Amino acid sequence: MKKLLFLFVFLLGFALVGNAETPFSQAAFDKSQKANEKILLAFHAPWCPTCVLQNKNFSEMEKQGALKGVTYYVVDYDKEQQFKQLMKVHTQGTLILFKGNKEVSRVMGITEIKMLKPFIDTASN
Repeated sequence: MKKLLFLFVFLLGFALVGNAETPFSQAAFDKSQKANEKILLAFHAPWCPTCVLQNKNFSEMEKQGALKGVTYYVVDYDKEQQFKQLMKVHTQGTLILFKGNKEVSRVMGITEIKMLKPFIDTASN
């Protein structure tokens, strides 16, 4: 019984960690670019209602498999000042899509899945 309970807790832990979001760091981003990955940067502030909706909908899209093959970084809008300047981001809720080291698309303020999905799909073209 203990083994079964341990297995259940172990598998539940993996299910909870299943979010597509990857912690942002410059080194991780650089590595993703070198690997020619599809990369989504979301410049997020916890106080931003747009960002909260984006995060909620990205979580839902991940559950649906719509973020499969996309490395999703949430960049702290308030803390990552240097990176924000490098990316020329001036507002929270900005989303930037890369294919490797090439910027494919950029939008600000979209929150609905019906708009987020086509935006992310542009990296496949």
